[in-house]
Amino acid sequence: MKKFITIAVSGKNLKEREKNLILLNEMDYLLKTLGYVSCEKFHQEREKPDSRFYAGKGKIEELRDCAEKLGVHSVVFINELTGSQIRNIEKETGLEVSTRKDVILEIFKEHAGSKISKAEVETAQLRHRLSRIVGGFDYLSRPAGGIGTKGPGETKLETEKRAIKKRISYLGEIIKKNKTTLAMQKERRKGTFRVSLVGYTNSGKTTLLNVLTGAGAKTSNIMFSTIDTTTRRMKQNDWKNKVLISDTVGFIEELPFELVESFKSTLEEVADAELRLLVADFSEENYSMKIETVKNILQKIGCSEKETLILLNKMDISPCDIPPPEEGCLLISGKMGIGLEDLKREILKRAGSIR
Repeated sequence: MKKFITIAVSGKNLKEREKNLILLNEMDYLLKTLGYVSCEKFHQEREKPDSRFYAGKGKIEELRDCAEKLGVHSVVFINELTGSQIRNIEKETGLEVSTRKDVILEIFKEHAGSKISKAEVETAQLRHRLSRIVGGFDYLSRPAGGIGTKGPGETKLETEKRAIKKRISYLGEIIKKNKTTLAMQKERRKGTFRVSLVGYTNSGKTTLLNVLTGAGAKTSNIMFSTIDTTTRRMKQNDWKNKVLISDTVGFIEELPFELVESFKSTLEEVADAELRLLVADFSEENYSMKIETVKNILQKIGCSEKETLILLNKMDISPCDIPPPEEGCLLISGKMGIGLEDLKREILKRAGSIR
């Protein structure tokens, strides 16, 4: 099993420090999703990031010594690094350096199943790589000649950039063709009431989809187990075939911009739905922060003004003192079936507008 050291660098701001510590702990679950393990954590507060290493030189040396002691060869930074900072850290420590964004993109790559989601993930990875290599690595700027280059004056950097842009363009055509299929599916759904399940990753959305629709979708206690959108009819006594529920990709704090851009076709399922069910894991202490994260992403994709019903899921194992339900909020347990009849009534009440 591959072992990692994880590190977060925060400013002196209390809110930033608390958020980074949460992300540092969350990295354990992200690495576990890939079959890896985090064996040591570091955290540093600085007035501003170091231009060469992001963390301070002393912390980088401490990181190197710890890795040698534990026999670890890789480190993950919670913070996003430039290409030159990655190269400096690798040279100073001898470690393979990754960032939180790299880990999330790799998880998406592992879990993508459909042709369109695979193309979307690869596009996101290439955009991320493109942002890294621009001015990031000195060796890529050395002149290179030969077949397939513009001539002896072209650099390795330019060759790499050109190859990446060509691949992104090719993947864009694949996504475009598959969007035609998605458009045909949307056309067939006219006259239905569409509901979209959204939420932080691993909040129980797929379990809820299975209970409400009998979808039989695979569930797993790992992050981003669902990448591809699954849409099924809701089981109901009346208005047969009128309500469709879609399970979509889970969100996460600071979802990489490249994924938001690349997954626009997938996220359109959320934007087009008449009702969003925002599922939150009520058993987690910081569930309210995760609700805000999801709301922020919904705002980025233009869904903030659309109707959203908040579902506080896993109430059966919640250590929280359960408050009286607020307006627009239901306490449920998808696994135990608690509160689901109330949820169905709320959905059907809103679906009444299509009768």
